[in-house]
Amino acid sequence: MQTIWYAAAVIQTATISLFKQVLNFPLITVIPIAVFVTTSCASLVPSASHRTSAGDPAWLSTESLEKGLLSDETLALNASAPPLEVEAGRILLDNDSAFEQKLEVIRGARESLDLAYYILENDYSSSLLATELIAAARRGVQVRILLDYFNNYLRLDYLRALSEAALGAEGTLEIRLYGRPTDHIIGDALYMTLGCAELGLEDDLSACAEEKTRVVQERISTARTGLPPGQPVDYNSGDSGIFLSGLYSMNAGLLAHTVLNTQDISLGSSSEDEGGSSENKEKNLRSAIAFAKLYWKARASNDKTFQQTAAQFKLDLAFLMFGSKLNPLFDALSAYLPIRQLEDPGAALRDWGHLTDFMHHKLLLADSRSLILGGRNVADAYHMRKNPMVDRYVFLDTDIRIDLHQASPPLTTAFEGLWNFRPMVATLDQVDLHAPNDFLMATLAADAACGKESKTEPETDSCRERVFTRSMDRKARVARARTDMHMKTGDFHRHYQPRESSEENPDILMEPGVTAYYLENLPYERSVPVNERERGFGSVNGREGHYGKHIHNVWLSGMANSCNAASVGRPQRIVLNNAYLLPPSNLMGRLADMIDGTLDCGNVTIDVLTNSAESTDLSIINFFARYSLKAIADYYLSHHHPDKGATLRYFELRHQGPDPDVSELSLHSKDLVLGPDLFIGSANLDARSLLMDSNNGLLIRGANLSRSAYLDWFDQVLDDDRLVENETGWLVRASLDAMIKDDRVAAERFFSRLLGRLTGDDKIPTTPLVDEVERLLRLAYELSAGTLRGSEDAAKRFNAQFKFL
Repeated sequence: MQTIWYAAAVIQTATISLFKQVLNFPLITVIPIAVFVTTSCASLVPSASHRTSAGDPAWLSTESLEKGLLSDETLALNASAPPLEVEAGRILLDNDSAFEQKLEVIRGARESLDLAYYILENDYSSSLLATELIAAARRGVQVRILLDYFNNYLRLDYLRALSEAALGAEGTLEIRLYGRPTDHIIGDALYMTLGCAELGLEDDLSACAEEKTRVVQERISTARTGLPPGQPVDYNSGDSGIFLSGLYSMNAGLLAHTVLNTQDISLGSSSEDEGGSSENKEKNLRSAIAFAKLYWKARASNDKTFQQTAAQFKLDLAFLMFGSKLNPLFDALSAYLPIRQLEDPGAALRDWGHLTDFMHHKLLLADSRSLILGGRNVADAYHMRKNPMVDRYVFLDTDIRIDLHQASPPLTTAFEGLWNFRPMVATLDQVDLHAPNDFLMATLAADAACGKESKTEPETDSCRERVFTRSMDRKARVARARTDMHMKTGDFHRHYQPRESSEENPDILMEPGVTAYYLENLPYERSVPVNERERGFGSVNGREGHYGKHIHNVWLSGMANSCNAASVGRPQRIVLNNAYLLPPSNLMGRLADMIDGTLDCGNVTIDVLTNSAESTDLSIINFFARYSLKAIADYYLSHHHPDKGATLRYFELRHQGPDPDVSELSLHSKDLVLGPDLFIGSANLDARSLLMDSNNGLLIRGANLSRSAYLDWFDQVLDDDRLVENETGWLVRASLDAMIKDDRVAAERFFSRLLGRLTGDDKIPTTPLVDEVERLLRLAYELSAGTLRGSEDAAKRFNAQFKFL
């Protein structure tokens, strides 16, 4: 295994103070914050010992509790729908086949199509899929699409184009976004963009802070009037909406400028305005142009305050999306927030701490009867083989399609639970109210069209103003997005060559008569009536079901069940075929039970396949995972029971292709074989999937033939030395200190380049950052080792520390 050089990914919340010192970050502090998110979230992490719990007793049958079996009753308790009787099924291992199957399901829908995805791209294959969704709506199908807010906000115009294309159709096409800002986030956006000059208190910062807090509370309270319980406000002062647009688009410069400069000029219209007149629109456009000019001027100048703030936010935003720090953005913004003046600072901290609770479902459901789910998002990398139309890599992934004997309305009800979950879900109209994207998209368009160095400054300014003004026209932007969709659909048909029908297809056809259980990790307790559901945060070991984490509840029971099903004559296998492997403390504890003989697993083999540092698209997971896995390997060496301990093997996907910096293939599957059962879904084997994101999957029971076929395919993958490397020996022999030494060198090299690029100064000392890297890597090892030994404190701290990855 080569040294992982992606050292950028290991900074967390505490590091931000070091960045502030290193970058001389301008602390324009209204009321400084002294409490980090990690403190506020400590109560949300496990409190029960993993060594005494097989999951949530309230969601386990008596047989499961007493005998450690994964009973049908336990599965039914945890499933979001009654057991599904499968008429036909197919495990989709080929990208082309997975895409063809999705198109087939969409084209065959007659009444309803319900989709839930982390990513819906506007690339080639995705444009074709979108075109088919529009066609379905036009023939009378009710189409509903639920997407993650953060990862799809930049495509808001595309989503509008998709939705508007079905207007007037016999059916409907509606899109909603999951992960909307809470009242606290919207209030903080207002606070940070409410200038003291606007309040007439620019000379008295203390009085300004108090008045801003009062104004924010008053406006949010007024905006709440008449809203149903659980419905967040959609307030936008004009300035606060642009701040949120910068936040959800991860635009560091726009964030910095709204925080530093809104006191000088008012941006656009607020959600309180009735302004639809031509005069108001012209006034708002002039204000937007004036603000944009200030933004471009600050960005092009040597204004240290802007440049350093933007650099800070740029760094934090980049890390935030890779989960590499414990809520870094909140920490960077904390200098501008009124935390100590809030009546409930813990709730505000909690909301920022769960800002990136993602919609991570992967679901296509037609007529409550045909279902496709698994690891694939909607993007070319998941639905194509390697070809010139794909920018970087393609994914090795797994989906599953099942067609039921008859429709299962509870599947649709399960989707509607998320679709109608007011605390976290916004319609596109609601997004327009609290975070309109017009200023953002106009700014990006002006930058793209007018950023050529050959232009003189006056020419550039004139070009930007002209393009900016044109791009503030939302209808025109949406029309361009619709045209782009049609062009890309045509390009897909003309230029992409899918797998030939004569080529071998690795897909596995399932035998009839199997039973499937639809499992979800949800942000609410499913047993609570829909209108009374409140948003939950995190999970607690031993109460996974209570916190809505039914996938993990079943995994814990299924791992024990594998041991109970094993014998000398019938050995069992557990396969963890998962792209991102950093197990939460409950799963780590279950592995310890299987290794040390707490559970009799002597006839069980655990095979792990994950990405290497060179094949992954998210280096942060593998970076920390090495140290957690090293702790597991060391525990295996010291505690493996000779008779009752399971055998553990560890494999990594190799780098593929000629480019040493980018692998052509990256693993993205999320499959588990749990002895006699097979699970395919969207959940990663990391703490984030337990404590933050929504997820879904199918546990397949009674599919002995297709499970055996899956294991045959998996073994062929493991046996391919060009594709996979057995790293079990390296993991056992590796020295912790040698690993740390190599990674310190890599971290120093990376930070020198990164800070030089962001600040223009390549002499900034990196030692404080590298020291923090080492501390965190050692902490990952130590907390993992403590969790394996049964420490409740280590289990709590591990999940709290690494849930954002």
